[in-house]
Amino acid sequence: MDRGISKGSIGVILATSALAAAITASQTHKIEKKIGEKVIITLFPIIISICIWGVALSKYYCIFFIVINTIDSIVFVAVGDYINKLIPSEKRATILSMASMIFSLYMIVLFPIVGKIADEFSLQIAFQVLAMVATIMAAINIMVLRHKRKIDK
Repeated sequence: MDRGISKGSIGVILATSALAAAITASQTHKIEKKIGEKVIITLFPIIISICIWGVALSKYYCIFFIVINTIDSIVFVAVGDYINKLIPSEKRATILSMASMIFSLYMIVLFPIVGKIADEFSLQIAFQVLAMVATIMAAINIMVLRHKRKIDK
């Protein structure tokens, strides 16, 4: 790897990240009560994109990686709960299937591209590309939510 991290160290980082994400995900409802659903759905994707930039550009990339997975676990639970509240049960399975299909398509397209960038250039450049994509997606998320608020008013 570019930064000289051993496979064992990567394993420790991934295990720590998974443990932090599991603990935080189990506390999502408490977190949501304190800061609100809107903050989680609007602000947390921005924080994730900033943290991806941190992985790409900072010497503290391990910490940023753990923060990304921790926040992502909160967003995953909160958005799932939000979808379940928002969508009538008779349409929920169809919409969740579509969301899963879109995510799978995203992975099928993006992961090989990022892998190729890492092989051809560097892992740091690959993370910079991911950070750009995450920043664009966070901006789109904000625009969609603002548009939805205008419609709801």
